Parts: sequence; C-alpha cells; structure tokens
Amino acid sequence: MTYEDILPEIIIGFSGTFSGWLFARRKNRLEQESKEIENIEKAVAVWREIAEDLKKVIDEKQNLENSLRQEIAELRERIRELENNQHKR
Repeated sequence: MTYEDILPEIIIGFSGTFSGWLFARRKNRLEQESKEIENIEKAVAVWREIAEDLKKVIDEKQNLENSLRQEIAELRERIRELENNQHKR
C-alpha cells in the first residue's frame, strides 16, 4: 500500500471521528442545558411551596393579631365601664 492509497482512508477516518465528536459535543451540551432547566424548575417549585407555606403562616398570624386586637378593644371598653361604675358609687 502506498501513501496515496492510505490517505483517503485516513481522511475518512479523521472526518468521521471529527463529525462524531461534534455531534456528541452538541448532544452533551443540549443534555446539560436540559438538566439545568430541570434543576431550575425544581428549585422554583420548592421556592413556590415555601412561599405558599409562608403565606399561610402570615395569614394565620394576621388573623390571630386581628382577634387579639378585638379582644384588647373589648377589654379596654370593659375597664372603662368598670371605672365609670366605681366612680359613680
């Protein structure tokens, strides 16, 4: 075999290897980007769940605060009534 006989085979081999490497590289990059998007979606879902839980806690605390404010107002009114009744005696 001469150099001219081997050269086309070498070129075909290198070009096949190079094109395979290019396609594999692109495929790997796309898979990596896909995994990154999946991870971002998972993180968003976790943060959304945390935010929803915090909203529930905040709503509960606001309801408790409102009922305590109402109770304080009622107790203050009751104290005024008792003080007024005591002064009338």
